Amino acid sequence: MQAWLAGDEESPTDLDLWGFESDHYTFLDLKKWLKEKVEKKKGKGKGKSKEEKGDKDEGTSERKEKSKQNWTATLKIYLWCLTWMWAILMPEITQHILFWLLIIWLFQWFPSAILALFIFIQPVIAAKEQPFPNILFDVFSEFILSNFGSNITLSATLLILFSMIDNVDLLSLHARQQNAKLKGEKNVDATAWIRLLARAIQEKIGMDSDDLFEDDEITEYTTEKGRSILLSLKLDKMAKLLKLYPFNKERKVFEGQLKPVSHASIDPVHIICPIAAECETLSCKGWALHVHTKIRDIPTATLIKGSKIFEYAYVVSGVCKICKTLYSAEHERAHDETQGYYKVHLNSAKYLKVGQKLWVDRAFSQSVLNGIYSFHASAAAYTNIGTIALEMERK
Repeated sequence: MQAWLAGDEESPTDLDLWGFESDHYTFLDLKKWLKEKVEKKKGKGKGKSKEEKGDKDEGTSERKEKSKQNWTATLKIYLWCLTWMWAILMPEITQHILFWLLIIWLFQWFPSAILALFIFIQPVIAAKEQPFPNILFDVFSEFILSNFGSNITLSATLLILFSMIDNVDLLSLHARQQNAKLKGEKNVDATAWIRLLARAIQEKIGMDSDDLFEDDEITEYTTEKGRSILLSLKLDKMAKLLKLYPFNKERKVFEGQLKPVSHASIDPVHIICPIAAECETLSCKGWALHVHTKIRDIPTATLIKGSKIFEYAYVVSGVCKICKTLYSAEHERAHDETQGYYKVHLNSAKYLKVGQKLWVDRAFSQSVLNGIYSFHASAAAYTNIGTIALEMERK
């Protein structure tokens, strides 16, 4: 256009530049020419962008393909490690080795099917529990009175009982070492395992450990080692009484590792009630509180105490017969002539109601708040975790 306006000899003709020939050209013709020029440039730009986009798509597809290959290789390594780990944990590996080899072979040919198998079938490796020892109380009390001192306290008795129940792995080690099976092994009555437990119990009881022995069993010259041996023999008898001894004397067979003892049958009954023992209104002068709900209508709720879930907790409120103030576990409701009924929440409450039938203690609520503050966890995540934990306990 500049060459045509300057009248240059090498300038394009009117037909080539304007697309038509005329004696004179107006600003409308120039505007039309500029518009056509702009549209041609846009068309070239679109073609270029499409080519660049095609190159980008090819690069993206290559990266996706490489990422898919790396993911498949990582998954194969993971499944190999997982297979060997499970094979080691299997008690009867000879019965399962062919199964695992089949799984590996199938994965080489049908990786999608095996991946779906691992996604939809989630194995849970958990030790089964044995029931709490269900012996008669008179049998247990007779054993305590005949083997321990007459001054033994209830706290010491319960300490010994729960120390035995919560150390089944140690009792399995003791029973195995006590009964020789192989050449070179020796039968030992008071093994180092049971003596270690006896020593720990003595240190826990402290100054009152002499009450664990009868008067004619120890003297002032009895050493600490001698005391541990005497107590370990008593613990050995107690383990056999509680059936926490995995060795069959008649068949002379070691029956294997003891399973953990379930505490479900001895879980306490929780009643969520007011923390105030009497009415705190000055005019009532400490009037006794009465149960506000009829016994047959007392509701049940789920209580989360620490990390343990109790499904059947009873919720009870109290009432003062004088001022009609209602006392709950987390709040109090009183009546005022000017304000009417008003509610006061208690800062010293032991339990907090967080749902229609869900209560939690201070330890759990504090952990939830700390998790939300420190780890940016949501309340919905804690709800999901609690639901899963409750379902696992029910199973």
